[in-house]
Formats: sequence, structure tokens, C-alpha cells
Amino acid sequence: MGLAYESRIHPVRMAAFVINGADASGFSPLSVAGVLVHDIALKNGFPISQGALSMARFALNSILSALPPCAVRPLANCATSTPTNTPG
Repeated sequence: MGLAYESRIHPVRMAAFVINGADASGFSPLSVAGVLVHDIALKNGFPISQGALSMARFALNSILSALPPCAVRPLANCATSTPTNTPG
């Protein structure tokens, strides 16, 4: 998280990049999970190539990496704004 602080990147966004980056190659044709999922898909009547399966997972994780800034931005605005209804 030091890199996130130095680069002025929100820590949640940096965490999403790290997690999704590590997970993006999960269905690679070279990984055990990729071979298992591909074989299970074929046995259940879903004909998909290993490359397409891997690219679909990579695309999904790329989309998920872009979402946290959209989700965090309203929270950041709430945290920096002053409350309008203060008792007293």
C-alpha cells in the first residue's frame, strides 16, 4: 500500500488491481483450474475453447478493476463533506 500512497492511488483501487491481477489468469490453459473448468464445461455441453475461457476471465477481471473507483468515489465524497444537520 506504500506504492498506492506514493502514487496517490486510492488503497481500495490498488487492492482491486492486485487481487484482480492475480486472479485474471486463473483459467489459463496452463493452470490446473483452467484445465478442470474447461473439462467440466465440455462434459456439461458447453463447447468453449481454452483460450476463450481464459480471455473471458481476463476481461471480467479487467472490468472489475475499473469498478472500485466508481464505487469508492461516493464514499470518499461522504467522508470529506461536512454534515448539514449537526445537533446543538
